[in-house]
Amino acid sequence: MRLEKELWVQGLSRGWSMRCRLLGKSMFPNLRPGDLVQVEPGETCRLGDIVLVNQGEHWVMHRVVAKSKGLIITKGDATAHLDPPVTPPEILGRAVSRNRRGKESSLTSLWARWLGLAFCLLLSWLFTIRGAVKGWGRGKIGWPVPHSEWRRAA
Repeated sequence: MRLEKELWVQGLSRGWSMRCRLLGKSMFPNLRPGDLVQVEPGETCRLGDIVLVNQGEHWVMHRVVAKSKGLIITKGDATAHLDPPVTPPEILGRAVSRNRRGKESSLTSLWARWLGLAFCLLLSWLFTIRGAVKGWGRGKIGWPVPHSEWRRAA
């Protein structure tokens, strides 16, 4: 696996476009296990882009949800939490297209980026609401703790 990663880094650093087959579910439903994704080299990315990030032992392909002071924040569309901030050199490349069952789709069009970003942020909001509702009676997440009589009445 280490050799494969080294070949990827060499290929991208030489300006080659690379293709990989996805394994994880963190970008579901936009990217699914088995999808073939084309990655182009480069550290530059825009809000909503899907980027390949080097996180040390493993690589992730997640969406750019924020950029600030030279840092880039990414998040999987189907994950509850943001990834740790990364710097541009940690961005190995940008996903430009997806091939699913022989059908090629762009991942860089304005429509694809903004629709994906909206879905990603909406899902984060729903995860937050779900967590708040689950923790409501236990005094978690800053929600008011219901009066004990309210709990007995319910």
